[in-house]
Amino acid sequence: MKIPAPLPVEKRTVFDSAGRGDLGHLTVAISGNLRCKAGPIRLLRGVEGRSGGFGLAHIESHAGRIRQFESLGYRDVVSFVRFVVSDFDQIIMQEDGRLLFQRERDGVYCQVVCQWDETVQIWSVTTAIPKRAVRNQNVVWNKH
Repeated sequence: MKIPAPLPVEKRTVFDSAGRGDLGHLTVAISGNLRCKAGPIRLLRGVEGRSGGFGLAHIESHAGRIRQFESLGYRDVVSFVRFVVSDFDQIIMQEDGRLLFQRERDGVYCQVVCQWDETVQIWSVTTAIPKRAVRNQNVVWNKH
């Protein structure tokens, strides 16, 4: 039996303070309506970069964003991402095919962008952004 090669560092899962790697889940019921795959939502270690970056390294490279998370009461990136993807209000389809999970809290639209990662069979967090206003969104699923 062939032993699989270890995952590259950027594809490794970041765990929350309780040791959970799955921060949320896109269910079969929702994914069927969207014609995409169901699966766990995870934050990977990722890589830094303005274009092509993703995951924790990409998000943490934006110091202003980290300050925004802290000012909203989140102790770290993982806490913000977990808040959004564990109980999202809406899913928005971006032009590039990525899914944007959104949860509103106290007038702030907390957003997490994900794309399907075929290598590890998960919805991988690309980036996370808190916004005060949103417009022109292609909402493809609503909780209510």
